[in-house]
Amino acid sequence: MRPCAPWRTYWRADTLFGSLCWMCAHTRGEQFLRDRWIDPCIEGHPPVVFSDGFQPGVLPVPAWFRYFDWPAEIRKSAGASSLVSVAGMEDVRCGKAVDYGLLKKTAVRSVAKLHNTLDRLTGTTGEEGSLFEMTDLAYANAAEDANIITVYARVEPERFDELLDLMFVLGRTGFGADSAIGRGQFELLEPMDADWLDATPNESDAIIVLSTFQPGCGDPTDGLWQISPKAGRLGHGFGLENFQVQKSPMLMLSPGACFKSKPCPSFVGRAIPMGEFLPDDVAGYLAGRGAQVIHPAFGLPIAAKWPDWARLSPLAN
Repeated sequence: MRPCAPWRTYWRADTLFGSLCWMCAHTRGEQFLRDRWIDPCIEGHPPVVFSDGFQPGVLPVPAWFRYFDWPAEIRKSAGASSLVSVAGMEDVRCGKAVDYGLLKKTAVRSVAKLHNTLDRLTGTTGEEGSLFEMTDLAYANAAEDANIITVYARVEPERFDELLDLMFVLGRTGFGADSAIGRGQFELLEPMDADWLDATPNESDAIIVLSTFQPGCGDPTDGLWQISPKAGRLGHGFGLENFQVQKSPMLMLSPGACFKSKPCPSFVGRAIPMGEFLPDDVAGYLAGRGAQVIHPAFGLPIAAKWPDWARLSPLAN
C-alpha cells in the first residue's frame, strides 16, 4: 500500500482486520459480515490472517534476540533495533546469528500538530488556551520506493478477491483515527506472492509471529515475547447513545513473539469475545439486540529453528 496521507493509527493486524469488518458491513451488509467474517473467527477459522504493516524488505526482530551476546560496543544499538531485513530473517529462521548490519530501526516518525477547539454552538474557535495536540505518523524516508506499507496475509484462495475489494474501499475511506478528515488513506498496489514465508527450514521446531495478537487456549506457550497493552474504542453504528465506548485494556503480544512449535500452525490467536473488553451494560445491551462483537486478535506465524543460544521464558517451565 502506498500512503496518500499521514496516518494516526499504527498498522497493526487486529486493527486492520477490524477496519475491514466495518468496510464489509457498510458495503455488503451486516448479515454478510456475520456469515463470512465474524462467525468463522468465533469458530476458530479466520478467513484471513494479517501481519502488522512494515516497510518493504523488513520484518520484526524475533524476541529471542534479547538473549544474543552482542559485543559491548553495539549492544545498546542492537537492543534498540525492532526490525530485521528479509535476508537477516532468513538466517534467523535457520537458527543462525544475524549480522548486526541487517538489523534496522523503525522508520516511522511522529509529528505533533496543534489544533484549535471549536465551539459547537457558535462555530468559532475556543477561548485562549484551548489548543490541543494531535500526532501524525509517516515514514521518515519519503523516497518513493520506501514510502510503502507492506502487509502479509494468509488468506483462503476463494476469499482473495473479496479481500482486495475491501482493501480498495478502505484505502479510499482511510484507516484508523481521523479517517473522516483524510488520515490513513492509501493506494492499493499490485499484490505479490510471498510463498517464501510458507517455507519450512530444516529441523524447524519454532514459530515467529509477525503480528500483534493475543494467544488462544490451544496456542503454544513455551517461548519469548513482549507484551503491550491496548485500549481501543468501540466503533459507531450500534445504536448506542455514546458510540465512543472505551474498550477495557487488553494485553497483546507484540510482533516478533517466538514459541516452540512443530509443525507451524496456519495462525495463532483468537477472537476475543465482547464480554472480555466491553463494560457489562454495553455487552448486555448488544447481546440483547443479537449483536456479536469481537476483537480479532489473530497472528501470522512463520516456521523457524530455535537457536541454541536463546533460552526460554521462565514461564515455559
